Amino acid sequence: MFRQSTISPTSQNGLQHLLPVGLLSLGTLLLSACASTTDFETRYITDTPVAPATSVLLVGRTPETNDRENWENACAGVLDNRKFELIRSNAALPLWYEAGNDHLLNWASDNDIDAIVIAELTGLLLAPPQIPPNTFMQNERGIGEDNIGASTWSFFIGRKEKQTPMPPETHEVEFQMITAEGKTLWNAVALSHEANDLEAIAKSQCRALKRDLGGLRLIP
Repeated sequence: MFRQSTISPTSQNGLQHLLPVGLLSLGTLLLSACASTTDFETRYITDTPVAPATSVLLVGRTPETNDRENWENACAGVLDNRKFELIRSNAALPLWYEAGNDHLLNWASDNDIDAIVIAELTGLLLAPPQIPPNTFMQNERGIGEDNIGASTWSFFIGRKEKQTPMPPETHEVEFQMITAEGKTLWNAVALSHEANDLEAIAKSQCRALKRDLGGLRLIP
């Protein structure tokens, strides 16, 4: 015979107490996964009161068109806010870099843009793919004259050699927020601790950018 299991009132109360804790832990985990790994070191902020910008031109300054487009697209996905209009330079005027900064300012002025946010991406030199430490290939490269022939081949049948993930790198990028007339409103350096991936770096930077500019009331 099969016995039907029942949950006692005491057990039910215990489950009711556990449920909010579980949901709270899940929420904390999701928030930590979305947290930015970038911090800004502010160098200058205007002492003239200004209203929060209702239209912002987002600019990644680099001669590499693809990098500029990929960075701006990733950043816009994080920075976008219904409270203000966000325009990407790669969509509005993709050839501004070749035309020069004056072309950028003139376009912003002609289109009633309140502020321009510029990230100096030229200094963001992404390192080439690196081999994790303690691998066979690195050991082979480290053979010196004194131990030539000392290394032997290793075979891993039916399993994979454990790979040590590369530690996050520190990426330093200068940001500035200026008016269409070229007046500086804010200047800072972003220090991002991210893997060597442009999209991940952009999202991390722009989560911090949204937080800091909002806190300074330079954007809504």
